[in-house]
This record gives sequence, structure tokens and C-alpha cells, in this order.
Amino acid sequence: MLSVAADIGKAITEYKVIVTKSTVPVGTGVRITETIQQNLSHSINFTVASNPEFLREGTAIDDFLNPDRIVIGANDSRAQAILRDIYRPLSLDDTPILMTTRETAEMI
Repeated sequence: MLSVAADIGKAITEYKVIVTKSTVPVGTGVRITETIQQNLSHSINFTVASNPEFLREGTAIDDFLNPDRIVIGANDSRAQAILRDIYRPLSLDDTPILMTTRETAEMI
């Protein structure tokens, strides 16, 4: 994971939202952020967000297509808006989107 974060730091040239999609231990986003910052060639704004998925074995495709909730953990409104826009075309009108801090999403 941290080697990927280092590669991201070396590659990004403009604002990006980097998202962890798995459930991860609390503090993972901080470590990813630090690793990306250490590998930037120059100052670039970016956000590391958490968007855990809740997929059960045997029903993962259905869980993905029909989630009972969407958790978006981001510590700034720009990243929250970008991630909300990503979900808009999926026609998940009845699915609640829970906006939290990144750390809260990691805990969920």
C-alpha cells in the first residue's frame, strides 16, 4: 500500500482525490498522506479519502449494485463533492450517503 502511495506522489501533477475502497485500520489515511507528501516533486494539493465497501462473500455483486449505505470519509468539502458526484449517475436515490471525516469512515 505505501509503495503505491509513493508512486502516486511521484506521478501526480494536479489536484487529485486518492480513495481507499477497503475497510482499513484507523490512521491508514494519515500514513498514505504522509507517504504521498514525501514523494511529491513539488507542492500539489491532494486529498486522501476513505470510501469503504461492505461486500459479503457470495453476494458481493449484488451488494455493490444495491448498497444499503455509502460512506464517504473526507476532511474537506471539495473531495466530498467530487465523491458525491461519482455516485450520482449510479441511480442510488434511495441509498443514504453518509458524509464523515476520513478517520470516522476508517472506523466504520
